[in-house]
Amino acid sequence: MLWRDAPLLWVAGWVGVWGLSFLAWATNAALALAVMERRLNAPLKALAGGLLALHLLGWLQHALIREGETLRVAVVQWQGDYAPLIAQAKAQGAQLVVLPEVCCVPEGAVRWAQQMQVWLIFGTSYGGNAAMLAAPDGTLSEPYYKMYPFGSEPRSWYTGDPVRAFPSPFGTLGAVICYDTMFTAPCRRQALNGARLIAVPTSDPYAPGYLLHHLHGAMTTLRAAEHHVPLARSEYRAASMIVDAWGRVLAYATLEAQLAIADVPLGSGRGTLASRVGDGYVLLCLLLAVGIGYTRSRRERTLP
Repeated sequence: MLWRDAPLLWVAGWVGVWGLSFLAWATNAALALAVMERRLNAPLKALAGGLLALHLLGWLQHALIREGETLRVAVVQWQGDYAPLIAQAKAQGAQLVVLPEVCCVPEGAVRWAQQMQVWLIFGTSYGGNAAMLAAPDGTLSEPYYKMYPFGSEPRSWYTGDPVRAFPSPFGTLGAVICYDTMFTAPCRRQALNGARLIAVPTSDPYAPGYLLHHLHGAMTTLRAAEHHVPLARSEYRAASMIVDAWGRVLAYATLEAQLAIADVPLGSGRGTLASRVGDGYVLLCLLLAVGIGYTRSRRERTLP
């Protein structure tokens, strides 16, 4: 349930998802050790105190930091005729609507954007698996191409260079596509592009109970907190959601829903320390894990 623990997710902006994963691993290891030793040992006490302090800091930040400019965003969860849902989102005040992965042709998206007078980020097959921004005046952005193809997706498709963001009246908008959220680089590069919001057109493979949808969707809050930028995920069937820059879920589409809408405080466009360090945290966490294991092993050898 870490993905819903917003008071702790802010830590990802400093140490990345890798650092947060290391913290979860260390906590579980300390708990297991305490169970084996049948006592509250020093590592567990230290980690419990640290987790409490981090949560308190998170709650304090959420209470004291005022949000800035907001954008009303809608994500569509549907496969079929999108025009009625875009019109419904517009009627509810949406300024930006996000559609799923490879869901329509650019000409259709441009027509909807003009007819409904909304900004539209959509997934399309445009020389590859791409996301584009259609404007109410009929203009169309250059494409962002999916960086990480999944499974049997054709490898001949473009793989993300250049990693484009989209200028708009709301500031820079970014996009990543589906499997991209499983890696640090795509959202990181959009954060470094100055993105104030990242759209996530998605198409997850089916599994019983939409298990893969929910597991994959859990990355949305983690990536948002890691780079302090809101994410708007649109999937065909399940786990479509809108998340703020702290990783808090503002709107979540149930299985029966076709739309989720929220007023989203835009990010600063500056990214975080984790945005700048990227996967360098992997090495740091590995060194910490080795250090803890070595210290523990050495202490056990010196015991009488």
